[in-house]
Amino acid sequence: MSNYKKYIESEINSICSISPELIRDTFTSPARDFTRNRKQSLGDVLKVGLLNAGTCINEQLRFCHGIGDDRPSASAYIQQRDKLTQDSYRRIFEIQCRHISNFTLFRKQYLVIAIDGSDVNIHPNPDDESTICRTYNKRYEEREKVMPVNQLHLNAAVCVPDGFFIDYEIQDWAYKDERKACAEMMNRIAASDRYKGYMVIITCDRGYESFYLMMLADSLGLKYCFRVHDAGSGVGIASRYMGLCDDKGCIDAVIDKKYTYCCFVEKEKDKYPDYVLCHRENYNPFIPPSPNSQHGSRRAGLISFYPFSFRLIRFPLGNGDFETLVTNLSNDELGFTEFKALYHMRWGIETSFRQLKYDDCASFMHSRKKNVAIGEMILSMVFHNICTMVLMLLAEKAHQYSAHHALLYRISYSDLASTLRLFISGRSPTITIDKIVRELLITLQPVRNGRSFIRVIVNHPFVPFIYRAA
Repeated sequence: MSNYKKYIESEINSICSISPELIRDTFTSPARDFTRNRKQSLGDVLKVGLLNAGTCINEQLRFCHGIGDDRPSASAYIQQRDKLTQDSYRRIFEIQCRHISNFTLFRKQYLVIAIDGSDVNIHPNPDDESTICRTYNKRYEEREKVMPVNQLHLNAAVCVPDGFFIDYEIQDWAYKDERKACAEMMNRIAASDRYKGYMVIITCDRGYESFYLMMLADSLGLKYCFRVHDAGSGVGIASRYMGLCDDKGCIDAVIDKKYTYCCFVEKEKDKYPDYVLCHRENYNPFIPPSPNSQHGSRRAGLISFYPFSFRLIRFPLGNGDFETLVTNLSNDELGFTEFKALYHMRWGIETSFRQLKYDDCASFMHSRKKNVAIGEMILSMVFHNICTMVLMLLAEKAHQYSAHHALLYRISYSDLASTLRLFISGRSPTITIDKIVRELLITLQPVRNGRSFIRVIVNHPFVPFIYRAA
């Protein structure tokens, strides 16, 4: 048990004992901020944000500092918090990510990284056109009535099935561009030394269906597995290859084509069967401009193109529908039957988003300022990674319990997050690692494989500050 305690304490101390000199260049006023001995150090400010439980600021301060003269006021905390910028939080996130090392590999060989996006509500501000989003208010019968809300779009890269957040891009809702954010994160992943020893597979949902992202991943030396619109849907990358289906409707074929902006390859398909016309509105820097479109020449020798090949996979699901994937994994690297399990792992990022927004309280902001809301969101991701590390350490206990029962059991993430907040705060000296382990074993949840439910999407509004428990 002592190993768990040392590990938890080291993870918290790496954030809450961080020296201001490590990130001084990111402060609002680098020459003055966090230079004097105050009641709140940099670590104290980060600790309050790290242990966000969705309550008001005064309750958060009581939770972290106790009751009495030692507790700073809410205004004092806000003044200290405003010294941090988005670059400060980015640096803190990167420091914590360096401690993540034990990844669960797919087929003991591949590190699977899922990339996706999720909207997060922030404090309503009708004057901020960059974050405002107008949606139907379901409380009214008249569908014309709309309720404006303000949202940020969190794009994240998550190691699945573990659930570690390893990178992010946060965009204003009005200017969100998931494909651009995905490209930036893929560039950083390929350049990072932390993943040099792994064979990385990037997996995305069909919202990222793009020749550009496929070509980018291939050029960076990354493997990819993207879900695209089904070949039978009539739209998307796979729509032109429906004729490759076998008698069961499955496809496993390598597509080798030349991609160009020259419109003549579409007008004369019989003459240019190996060419694919790409739309100019979807700018792709890999495809060179074609001189044919400028000079009107139809000679094939003048067509500028980018040669590219990928593997197209189509397999049936249990409900009779089909799933279509594109990948650069060869048959020797991954067989046809293994892609269903590979893509199923992508769902782990959806679970991480749900835990982040509700169990780690990323949806419960404590400021009207957008940059502060972004900082709280980043600290919630840091806390999520710490909880995930502890979850993996304690997973052995759940497996031992499952060995004596018919069902497989797992530790409840929400109970783990709540218990760790109590332990990290230090407010209750009676809480020990032994008690935490026993508490989590009491709240084990059974895993019932094979169950399926209709996905119910409910819009959760921003929780006003005044209605939060004080």
